[in-house]
Amino acid sequence: MISMLSLGEKIRLLRKKNGLTQQELAKLIPISFSTFRRWEKNQHSPNVSELAKLAQILHTSVAYLTDESENVITIPQPKEQSITTDRGMMTYYFSNNEKIEMPALPELVPAFQNLIAQRLGIKQA
Repeated sequence: MISMLSLGEKIRLLRKKNGLTQQELAKLIPISFSTFRRWEKNQHSPNVSELAKLAQILHTSVAYLTDESENVITIPQPKEQSITTDRGMMTYYFSNNEKIEMPALPELVPAFQNLIAQRLGIKQA
């Protein structure tokens, strides 16, 4: 299936799904509110580091945001848990200080998502 959503639409939908306002998300990145609005309106695009930060905050992957993958990571994450994508690795930090790491490759995103969901006891459809 081909994704019909633009980058701006994906950002807007994921921002709302995560319960964030435009201003809140702009501060978390950090960028100006006007720059963020231009992203959602598809008038400007984030750079690579901004895309990585967006993916982390919105609990998704850069590959999904940039149309390289249609797999969205939507793992519930309390504030003490996080996903990072440093050194070419996807890392999920659990609240008990354990972590799971995999190479940050688009084809591994579903396996990474399944592994985390399994560890958290989340049933997947």
